[in-house]
Amino acid sequence: MKPQFIPYSVPALTGKSFHCLKVTDHRDGVQIELTRDNGNVTVIFETRELVAVSEEGFRLKTLALIADKLPHLIFEVKNSPLLALLKDEDLETHEVSGLMHFMILTSEDIIDVISFDTPTFVY
Repeated sequence: MKPQFIPYSVPALTGKSFHCLKVTDHRDGVQIELTRDNGNVTVIFETRELVAVSEEGFRLKTLALIADKLPHLIFEVKNSPLLALLKDEDLETHEVSGLMHFMILTSEDIIDVISFDTPTFVY
């Protein structure tokens, strides 16, 4: 089944691309600091089961799948192969129902977060 990229409606994260300043991953979640000409925004996930940062050049297939959804920069990924892999690797040792996959597109990177929580934003 193909992944579905559902635009996550955040007006401040639509339009001109952001640069990723820093990804802070710790036991209590993850904070992703983004910047662009008109200001910064921090994306916070209270829980995180997986965080991955990849250079967009290695994600050309994904970029092609979301091309018609731009200028959105954050997506919830349904039918996520990354989430399926995490569930398979888990060997049923953790509660995995309710996990969600979010993807953030920046000017140079794609940041994937698998979490039980939706993101919050600090401007």
